[in-house]
Amino acid sequence: MKTHIKAIALCTCLSVAGASNAGIIDFSSQGLHTILGSVSDVTFDQPGTHSGQAGFRVINNGGTAGNYVFNSFGEDFLGFTFDNAVTLNSLDITRDPLCCGGSGNASVEILLYDTFNSLLSSTSVTGGTNWQTIVFGQQDVSRVVFDVASYYNPYDNHSGDHDWFGLDNIVYDNKISSVPEPSSLVLLGLGVVGLGLSRRKKAA
Repeated sequence: MKTHIKAIALCTCLSVAGASNAGIIDFSSQGLHTILGSVSDVTFDQPGTHSGQAGFRVINNGGTAGNYVFNSFGEDFLGFTFDNAVTLNSLDITRDPLCCGGSGNASVEILLYDTFNSLLSSTSVTGGTNWQTIVFGQQDVSRVVFDVASYYNPYDNHSGDHDWFGLDNIVYDNKISSVPEPSSLVLLGLGVVGLGLSRRKKAA
């Protein structure tokens, strides 16, 4: 009986800890000039404009050691959505993706939303042509949006001002939280009580 109670308590503790399933998207397996749709458990925006060529386009132009993506037509408010909410650890971004003559002087806001479309946090990335790793460590992220806050060039007559950014190495963890469910708490309590009773009986 004591062995069974210990097993229950152990299983409950494991369920409280939860499973972790880390992921990273580095676009290394995506074909050059592809407009991204779904990659792993992430769906990238495809606005459907510019003859289907708008969205995140895969490029390899010396900015990083491998493929990365940029907003193909300098679109604002492009983003991507996770199938299930995650902990977003970090991503790499550059203000000059080396694709479009960008000056790297404009800024971009990275907006993180939960499943209810509530804003969790915003991070401003300003200036510079080097790649930057932006660390978040934000739980419960469902959607990430890139808001180009200022523009360096009235690009063409499609929709006014445009600006570009490059994106790479999206690192996330499917483990949202270590907070146990109510049922797990009940099982854990029963296990602890059972162990206590067993010890008292043995002592008597």
